[in-house]
Amino acid sequence: MLDTTGAGARITRRAVLAVLALLGGTLATAGLPAPAGRTNGSGTEGMAGLARRALRPLLTGEARAAQGAVALPPPDLSGAAGGAGSKPLMQALAGRASTRAFREDAIPDQVLGDLLWAAWGVNRPDGKRTVPTARNRQGMDVYVVRADGAWRYDGAAHALERAAAEDLRPLLARQSYVATAPVTLVYTAAASEDPVYAAMHAGSMYQGAGLFCASAGLGNVVRASYDEAALHAALRLPADRRIVISQTVGWPRN
Repeated sequence: MLDTTGAGARITRRAVLAVLALLGGTLATAGLPAPAGRTNGSGTEGMAGLARRALRPLLTGEARAAQGAVALPPPDLSGAAGGAGSKPLMQALAGRASTRAFREDAIPDQVLGDLLWAAWGVNRPDGKRTVPTARNRQGMDVYVVRADGAWRYDGAAHALERAAAEDLRPLLARQSYVATAPVTLVYTAAASEDPVYAAMHAGSMYQGAGLFCASAGLGNVVRASYDEAALHAALRLPADRRIVISQTVGWPRN
């Protein structure tokens, strides 16, 4: 709560008023209307209420984006955006295959977001996922490794959270084509998870991602050949997380 009484009241009020003045000036400069019932830079609502309204964006996705989180476009369930994900399921199954030669072309955000949603997205209002987990534990994580760093996929927010700023693809590149493929997904589980469950969950995730790839014209290959210790450290994974498997994704070269 805001401290508007006692010894710290003057400092707190001064800080809040500075925020409100900045907000009012920004609105006026931009030519935007002030919130209903108030004029830019002043109002009839109490100071604490005004401050809560002014600071509310800092508690939402706007602040997360400023801190390094990247919101992804909503999943394209129609398959219309970018022409991705539009093949029927039976055609996707018929086209599913492992690919080991990729172009270096980047994967657009819409396609990447759809890929991640297929692997580990939330598809129901109750927070359940596109893949099953034992007793709905939902203990998995998927990381995106690409040229601009590594990112953890937050399925509930459908956003990427930065995990590392470096290009970590060389740590995955015991097979040379991985070093230039645009994306590798790294699936992680709790170290305490039953290995059978962890493998089952990761398998469901990479199968969902693989079927999306087949539907969208992407290639993919599931791989267990990487420097696990170095990758664990570079992703800054806590000691109670472990890497289960990886999946390299990109546009097929041929």
